[in-house]
Amino acid sequence: MGILHVAPPVLRAPAQGQEHFAIKRGLTAKSREPTQARGGGYIFFIDRNSMIESFWKAMKHNWCFLHSIDRSTTLRKLVEFYVKEYNQVLPHSAFQGQTPDEMYFGTGEHIPDQLEEAADLAREARIKAHRS
Repeated sequence: MGILHVAPPVLRAPAQGQEHFAIKRGLTAKSREPTQARGGGYIFFIDRNSMIESFWKAMKHNWCFLHSIDRSTTLRKLVEFYVKEYNQVLPHSAFQGQTPDEMYFGTGEHIPDQLEEAADLAREARIKAHRS
């Protein structure tokens, strides 16, 4: 069984979350059992917060630092927009081109096939262009 990472529709970063919980109880990633997700896959809890830290870093550098933030409401709107885009619009290579919401709700099974077909067509067009 392969590992399937499923992101929830809304990302939240708990203070002293999974990593703190795991360290206090002496758990490791191997000792945690997978949980059945609504989309039909499995969620494997990893006892580190590196994934959410990576998300926050990407959001700050790719979005927040590019905008002028003069009030807390501006920051809230920027974060809400980025989280929505991240979950519903931006394709993820880890999900074979699907968004986290498509993975979570199981609505994007056709996307990897579409991307593979488009890549094949683009490859054939490049070969044809280079040979002519």
